[in-house]
Amino acid sequence: MEVRTLTYDLTQRAWSEPVPRLDSDQTLVLVFGSPDLDAQREVLSYLKVALPRATLLGCSGAGEIAGRELRWTYTESNRIGDHIWYISDIRKFQEHYPAWRQRYDLRGLLEDIHAKNADRWLAVAAEGVH
Repeated sequence: MEVRTLTYDLTQRAWSEPVPRLDSDQTLVLVFGSPDLDAQREVLSYLKVALPRATLLGCSGAGEIAGRELRWTYTESNRIGDHIWYISDIRKFQEHYPAWRQRYDLRGLLEDIHAKNADRWLAVAAEGVH
């Protein structure tokens, strides 16, 4: 499985590197951004042309799963482990593990993560710990 992480600079209207040629029916592209972001439509349109056989999935952190508006801040520096784009072709993984089947969709995973951590996150936020 090949995983690539790219970012799209809104001010420069440019990618951090060229979009890789991983187009196949086994390619999954996760796009993270606000649903209000007009540029997201531009990015998705570009990816649909560049990777026509790939599955594109848009994700946001706008509070849909938490059921409330999220408090957030923006910083230019990336945290270790932060990923903005995943572009992955899972054919090689499936060759090595032919019995493997995808059982969970992305929204289900995020809902599960939220359900199992919401109380802890709220407690930490109430203490003012970051």
